[in-house]
Amino acid sequence: TIPDSRAKSLGIVKLITPLLEPIVGGGNVTDHLIRKLAHFVEFGLLGTLLTSYTIVRNALQLQSVINCMSFSLTAAVIDESLQILSNRGSQVQDVLLDFLGAISGIALVLLIRSILWRLRPPNG
Repeated sequence: TIPDSRAKSLGIVKLITPLLEPIVGGGNVTDHLIRKLAHFVEFGLLGTLLTSYTIVRNALQLQSVINCMSFSLTAAVIDESLQILSNRGSQVQDVLLDFLGAISGIALVLLIRSILWRLRPPNG
């Protein structure tokens, strides 16, 4: 329920505030910021997992990256659409933030893969 969710989120605010204040400034860590950051990280993890799966399956191609992005965007739209049903309202900004999180996760995995690919020993 919303009150339970709010109470949990306020607990997280207290826990994370010392870590985030040096970045966002004193007094700027709010429940709203934590919720937005959580969505970004959650979708970042989704992008990371989807892209990692394509690498493990040896199926990493441009199309598979586009598929990971498309799936992430679809999940973001569905997630935000479900909020309409719970009378919380939805925002396009939240879809974009979720999608940006997923793209960041995808980019991180591709960057790490690229670095590891270049560091691999040459085949003898």
